[in-house]
This record gives sequence, C-alpha cells and structure tokens, in this order.
Amino acid sequence: MKKRNNILKEAVVLMIVTLMVLSTISVTANADNKENTMLNNDPVLDLQFYQMDFNFDGTVYEDTDWGAVDLFFVGQEPIMYFNLAVNGEWQIQNIPVLSAQGVDVDQTMTYYFDFGNEVGEVVTDIIYGYEFTEDILQSKPDEFYTTPVEDDHIELWAGIEGGKMPDLIGAKKLVGDEVSSTKKHAHKNFPNQECGKNECAPAAVSNSLKFLNTKYTLGLTDAQTSITEMKKATKWKNGCGLKFWEDKKKYMEDNNYPITTRKLTDMDKIIEELDAGQDIEIIETWNNKKSGHATCLIGATKLKNGKYSLDISDDKKQGQAGGTNKPTTYIYNKTTGEIDEAGFKSVFEYAIVECPELPKWTYHFKFPGCPGGTLKVYGTHDCVRQDPPLFNGYAKNCDTYQGYIPKKINDKEINDVIFDFDWDYWCNNEDHIKFVSPKWEGSQEKWVLTSIPSWIEANIDEEFLLPSIGDATGEIQNIYVIVNLDEYLANPVPPMDEYEIVDGECEDLPGYLIGTTPITFNPYAGPDEDPFSTTPLSYWILCNDGEITFSPVPTQSPYAPEINGSTSGKAGTEYEYTFVTTDPEDDDVYYCIDWGDGTPEVWIGPYESGIDATATHTWSSKGTYPIKAKANDTYGAESEWGYLEVTMPRNRLLANTLFMRLLERFPNIFPILRYILGLQ
Repeated sequence: MKKRNNILKEAVVLMIVTLMVLSTISVTANADNKENTMLNNDPVLDLQFYQMDFNFDGTVYEDTDWGAVDLFFVGQEPIMYFNLAVNGEWQIQNIPVLSAQGVDVDQTMTYYFDFGNEVGEVVTDIIYGYEFTEDILQSKPDEFYTTPVEDDHIELWAGIEGGKMPDLIGAKKLVGDEVSSTKKHAHKNFPNQECGKNECAPAAVSNSLKFLNTKYTLGLTDAQTSITEMKKATKWKNGCGLKFWEDKKKYMEDNNYPITTRKLTDMDKIIEELDAGQDIEIIETWNNKKSGHATCLIGATKLKNGKYSLDISDDKKQGQAGGTNKPTTYIYNKTTGEIDEAGFKSVFEYAIVECPELPKWTYHFKFPGCPGGTLKVYGTHDCVRQDPPLFNGYAKNCDTYQGYIPKKINDKEINDVIFDFDWDYWCNNEDHIKFVSPKWEGSQEKWVLTSIPSWIEANIDEEFLLPSIGDATGEIQNIYVIVNLDEYLANPVPPMDEYEIVDGECEDLPGYLIGTTPITFNPYAGPDEDPFSTTPLSYWILCNDGEITFSPVPTQSPYAPEINGSTSGKAGTEYEYTFVTTDPEDDDVYYCIDWGDGTPEVWIGPYESGIDATATHTWSSKGTYPIKAKANDTYGAESEWGYLEVTMPRNRLLANTLFMRLLERFPNIFPILRYILGLQ
C-alpha cells in the first residue's frame, strides 16, 4: 500500500511539473507572437464583437455587414490609438482614445466597422488582431485571435415629425489619424438615458442639463431636467424641428433656468467650449434633412489630416429597454460637412452649447522668479473649504485660470472662494515678504505691528529664525487667500503690494487675510504670549504677498458672423442674405454689413445671440463683390469679419454684337431667349 501511495505522489508531482512547463511554453509563445499582450501590462481588458441588425423607422435589416466592437480598457494618461484588423483587413485605423473617465479607471468605447461578409450571411466567429498604443500604426495589426461573434441591434427613428430615415448602406472602414495636439478635450461621467422613439432631441437636452446640474450644482430638480420636461421645452410632437433649440432657449429663459444657450458651427470653437466645461449637443441630418438626430458630444480631437474625431453619447435603441450607454466615435470632415460613422454618413448642421449661468473665479499668478505651483480652488461655506475643489492643477507664471462658482456644494451655500497655492519647492521668494510682525514695546506694555523687512533689518541677524506668523524659517511655500464673493464681484480690484493689518483684517483686499477665520491681534497680550490667534490648522498659512492678482472676466467678443445666401445673380435684382453669430456671453449683437460695392456700411440689430438676421441688397452693375460682416455685442466687443463672395456675371450672349444686332432688326424672333436675357 505504501509503495502504491508513493507512485501516486510521484505521478501527481510529475503532472504539476508538466503543467507548469506547458504554461511557461504557452506564455513564452504568446509573448513572442504579440509584444503588447495583457501579460505585458496591456491596458485592453477585453474585446467583444457583434454582428449588427438595424431597425430604421420600422424597416428591418438583419445579418448586415456592419460589425461592432466593444473596447474594454483601463484609462491611460496619454491619448492612445486603437487599431483593429479583422479577417485580413485593417478595419479600424488609428482612432484616438481619450480615456475620458480618468487614468486607471475601467471604461468602454464602441466602434463600428465593415465585417467583410455578404449581407445576409451570419457571422459566427472571426480572426482578429489589435493594437492599443501611444503612437499611430503604419500597417495593420497581425491577427492572432479567434473569437465568437454575438448579435446586437440598433433602433433609430427619423427624429423629425413626419420624417423618414434613409436606407442602410454598406459598412466601411473607420479611419482616423494622428492627433494635432496631445491635449484631451473630454467630459467625465456624462449621463446617457434611455429614450423613446423620436425622442433624441429632448433626451440630449435632458442629458446635458443633468450633466451641468451635477458638475456645477445648479440646484435644478430631477423633474426640471427630465426628458418629459424637455419635450415641453423643445415643443416635441413625435419629433422635433431642426430649430428646436430656439424653442428650448426661450423655455429656459422664461422658466429661469441658470443656463444660457448658443448655436455654433465651427468645430474648433466647439472644442474650446468643451474645454470650458460647457455641454455640447450635435445636430446631424440624413436624407436631405428628412430625418435628423441629436447626440451629446463628450470628447473631440482634431486630427493632423484636418478631420476631427468625435466621441458621441446617445441611445441607439430608441424605445427599447437596455439602451446603450457606451460612447461611439465619428469622424467629421470639416471640408464636406459630413459626419462618417463607418460609412453611414450624415450632414453636420450645428452644435448647441449649454453654459451654466454662474459667477466665475479668476486667478492670475505672476512671479518672474518662479515658473508656477499647484493651485487648488475651493468654494467655501462660512470660510470652510468644501470638497471637491473647483480646480486642482498646476498654475503657470503669467497664465490666467478661470472656472465657475457653483451655488451649492454638499448642500451648502457657497459664498466664498479660497485659493490654496503651493509654490514650486525651489522658488526663492524671500524678497517678496510683505507681512507684519509683532514687537513688544515694554515702555507701553503692549504689542505693536511693524513690517517684517524693517524689523529684520533692525533686530535679526542672518542666523536667527524669524518668529512671525507662518513658517518660522521664513521659507514661505504655501499661500492661502480667502475672497468674499459679494465684495469681490462688486469691486474685483487686484491686491496691493503692501497691506495694513489691523486686528487681523486688511481693507486693501476683498476679504480676510490668513486662515479660515480672521486673525485677531491682541496688543495687550502678555509679553510671553502670542498676540495673534486664529483657527489652528495642520499647516502654516500665510497671506497673499502681492504676487497673485484677481481681475474681472473681460468681455468676450462675438464670433465672426456666417453669411448665407446666393453667391451669383443678376445686376439690378434684389437678393436676401442671412447673418448669424453667437456671443460667448449670450449678449445681443448688432451686425455691420459691407456689401462690397462702395455703398455705405449698414448696421442692423440688435438680435439675440445665435438667431438669424436678414438683410437685402441690390447690385447695380455686373462684377464680383465681397460681402463682409462683423458683429458687436451690446457692450461694444467686436468680432472678426465674416466673408461671402458674390458674382453678378457678364452674360456672354450680350457681348456678341452681331447677335444683338440681329435681335434689334427682328424684334419678334426668339421670344423665350429675349425673356431669359431680360430684354423684354
């Protein structure tokens, strides 16, 4: 029996060793076949593939050539590129991935591509390869993996009352390019609700409001931001018209929503608004504007080829449970105005910019001897910091930083802002100490305040530590300032270079100095007591020494107007043109129009930001005329010029003298031609 047990033990040991060897061989083989695998810290967690069915306005397309892939990955600090090869074809090429949910956070993106099968052919499994890299690829990834394919479907409706979706076309490759800037433009934690048929517009607006309400604590209720309420705001009736945003804008104003609404068409300006923390809704149309769709833009990247990668959030299963909350990526071609989603192309009409109507904080760090430091900006309630901070990042010398101040944080009213600034550790700011220090006057038996520079010069040698407020070594590394919002917004003057502190207060600054409560100065404290007192903190606190300035937000100019109308015509005929711009602060605008023919400039207005203005003009003679227009807001801020070239062409028939003589000699011939030429 003992011998038998020994044999069994040896067999078990041999089996374990064999499995370990085989496992090592397998790992080594995989590492040799694919350098960037999960075994080598690949941030890609999984890929899930689908063959897509579609339901467009009740027209069903089954077993299409449209493929989809869910990319499950861990967020990375740099912009990454996703590349995918399927069955020998490079289907997804250099699509930027922004990791919008944050670094080291699990997240998902969905991409559509061409499966390469015949329509109607059921795809059960595929061979694929992928790369998820910091640099773009010049050739397709090698294919090593086989995986099963699941079924999925999309349900979209016209979005416009009485509209009709176009027929489904064959899928194409999704092609991106290298980004033109490594800066990320994206929103984090953007909501995406399920919606009913044709409810994409009110759903997009509702998602926008919920995002802004959470981000800026606007105090709106769930009912105020619901899809049901936004159906009222957009005048939804089994769909919305293309100008639904105008109805929504008026609804917001009439019902005192803390939101401003603007319309933009320039993608570069739209990205600027995304960076500023505004929400963006994208309006696209198909089928000659017989159908439309509203989505939310949650990320955007300009590519070096001049196109744009747009990360979009919407419900692609309208009216069905389980609507997707996975963002997808489009490619936008500014030249053609088309949005390409793996071959299914739409026309970009415009973007709606939703902005919170809140006061802003402004921070300007200026100190030539130091490149910057870490800035944290907190909203405060009764001088107590409220988490999370409004801003937490590096502040560079001479740069200006701005942000919104919410009404509430943690259900507490915000009436102050505090700026916590940590200098770069090596910055030498000993020459910028402008604080006061106590001095005991024995003859008067009380403490008096003197300036630190004069006190140092009179009383302290180089080896002595400075026993004043803050770091006893004098190496000032942290600066904290409390600003009273009411006083600051009423009179946002910069701090002075020198301050007079009386009982811990300073009239030159729009708030208190030092600490979370005013410092009190007791001149009658005992000679061995500290004459200063304040709320004790875990770190030393010093006040602003004049190198930080606060300034009001300057008036921003409107964008250059867009001019729309006929670009050719006939002299002597009146033509109508539309002019439209948006103002970053939603101010009303006036338009100055130069018709390019020497006639005086014309001013029209005021018009609401984003609303079309119309004007007519007649050119008296043939020629080419550059129409230009600029906009002024009601505070005098002026835009750049917008341009449109118009031609009143010469008719070549009129230059034919022999033909004209023939018409003059025989006035009754060619009556139709005479009518076309305007001779009768």
